Amino acid sequence: MTQLQLEVVQASDSEADDLVTATADASPYFLSGWRRAVQKVYGHQAGCLLARESASKQIIALLPYSVFKRPLQRPRVISQPFADYSGVLTINSELNRSLEANFRAQLGQNAVELRHSAQEISPQPEQLAKVRMITQLLAGQDALLASYKPKLRSQIKKATKNGLTAELSTDRSAIQAFYQIYASNMRRLGSPAHHPDWFQYLLEYYPPGSLQVVLVRLAEQVTGAAIILINGNQAVIPWASTLAEYNHLAPNMLLYWTIQSYLADRGVTTFDMGRSTPGEGTYRFKQQWGAQPYALDWQLYQPGSAEGSALLQSDKATSGSRKVLEQLWRCLPQSLANQLGGQLRGYISL
Repeated sequence: MTQLQLEVVQASDSEADDLVTATADASPYFLSGWRRAVQKVYGHQAGCLLARESASKQIIALLPYSVFKRPLQRPRVISQPFADYSGVLTINSELNRSLEANFRAQLGQNAVELRHSAQEISPQPEQLAKVRMITQLLAGQDALLASYKPKLRSQIKKATKNGLTAELSTDRSAIQAFYQIYASNMRRLGSPAHHPDWFQYLLEYYPPGSLQVVLVRLAEQVTGAAIILINGNQAVIPWASTLAEYNHLAPNMLLYWTIQSYLADRGVTTFDMGRSTPGEGTYRFKQQWGAQPYALDWQLYQPGSAEGSALLQSDKATSGSRKVLEQLWRCLPQSLANQLGGQLRGYISL
C-alpha cells in the first residue's frame, strides 16, 4: 500500500466523518465536531486533509487540524488543540508516520504540531512526562463490576449509601449544570476554564448520542459532572470535576462507575481516561479502575524540517511564576474567573 499513488486534498466534514465512524477504534477527537467547535468559539481556522488513492479515489488517511493563532506569535497548525491525541488517522496504522510528510507539505510554511500516542502500554511510565490512561472494558456492567477488586466495589457502594445519584443526559441544561461544577473546579486549581459556549457547540456539532453529560447529585445539588465523547468502540473523558466540599461522599467514584457501566452496556471496549502525570493523584485514581499508561508523543515540526521536537515536558518542577499566577487565579471571584477564562482559554492549546 505504501507504493500507491496518492493525492492529498481538503476533506469535507462528511467525507472525514464517514472515515472516522467507519473506523471503530478511532478516537472521538477525530470527528469534525471538535474542530468545528474550535473555529466557532475561538476563531481558529479548522480544516481536514485526506489522502486518497489516485486511481480508485479510496480515502486511506486523514489529518484534522486547526490553525492556532496567539497574539504576537506566528500561527501554528495543531492536530488538535485542547485534545490529548489526534494525529494522523489511517485505515492501516503502519502508514501513519509515512504519510505525515505528505500532509505537512500541504500545510504551507507554518509550524505543525502533531499529537501522537503510543499504541502499546508503556513499560516505564515513571520516566514519561505525560501519558494517556486507558482501560479496557468488559461487555456489560455486571461483568465489569465483578472484575473490580472488593475495595473498589465498596467505594462505589459507599457513594450510593451516602445518598448520591447519577444520571446521563444530552440536554443543554445538563451542559449548564456541568459547567458550574467544571468552572468552580478550574478556579480551585488556578486554571482558566473554557468558554461556556465551547461545550454547547460540542453538543450541537457532535453526532446525536455521541456526547453524553454525566451528573452526580445529592438531592438537587450537583456534586460531580463529566462529559464523555464516543465513537464506535472508543470513548474519551475530556473533563470531569467534583465539588471539593462533597468529596467525602465519594461523588467521583459514582461518576466514573456510571460512565463505565454505561459504556460497557453500550459495547464500548476502550475507555481513554485522559492525560495524567505518572505517580500523581489522578494517575493513581485511574489505575484503580484498571487503566494502563500509554505514552503521549507530541511533536513540533518547524517549516522545512523533516525532524520533529518533543513538546511534552514534565511539570513536576513548576515554575515559580506559574505558581504565583495559579494562586492569583484562585483569588478571583468566580464570575470574573469565568469571564476572563473564556477569553484566555482560546490561546491555551492544552
